[in-house]
Amino acid sequence: MRFILVTVLIQVTLTTFGQNAEPRIISGIEAAKVVLEQILADTTLHIDSKRELIKDEKMAVAIAESILFNLFRQKDIEYQRPYETYKIRNYWSISGTLP
Repeated sequence: MRFILVTVLIQVTLTTFGQNAEPRIISGIEAAKVVLEQILADTTLHIDSKRELIKDEKMAVAIAESILFNLFRQKDIEYQRPYETYKIRNYWSISGTLP
């Protein structure tokens, strides 16, 4: 049986900070690449990277948010906007930004 894993990388920290706290912490694309390589190196996962299921950033964020809103408080996830969103080798990395 062949398993296809659609991977949307979501790095979320649900700690709530004060609303006036700025600037936000940005991890950057290099950190996203490191996380992706770690996941792809895991031989227990069966990932089909040849099919592009998520076509654009808007769709990737919508999918990630719909999953996260069901798992966590919506306001905690929305507080992490704007997200860092990168497409790396047909995989989407979406990270929240924190104060």
